[in-house]
Amino acid sequence: IRFIGITGLPLNIYTYVLDRVPPGTIDVILSYCHLSINDSTLLDLVPYLKSKGVGVISASPLAMGLFTEQGPPQWHPASPEIKSACRAAVSHCKSKGKKMTKLAMQYSLANKEIS
Repeated sequence: IRFIGITGLPLNIYTYVLDRVPPGTIDVILSYCHLSINDSTLLDLVPYLKSKGVGVISASPLAMGLFTEQGPPQWHPASPEIKSACRAAVSHCKSKGKKMTKLAMQYSLANKEIS
């Protein structure tokens, strides 16, 4: 084993774990749904993670389907208001000949500090 990583939806899981293990134990975190057009809270955690020497991978730039024409799965944890707003954004982009998926990907990939 060369690298050890952790993942979880709530961001506080990372500080909880990293504050309790010896430095260098965790090499990378994989966070999902916290660096997308509707939620950029992962950015608040980046300075802390850098101070711990931990790499950051962001997953689910489409917010588990929120920014797709198909929409999210029924079990998606977003509130009805967020789901509705995302459906409206997808529809608006489509009406303008744009793809919300492309915009969401561009947003998530624009940050150079996060893989």
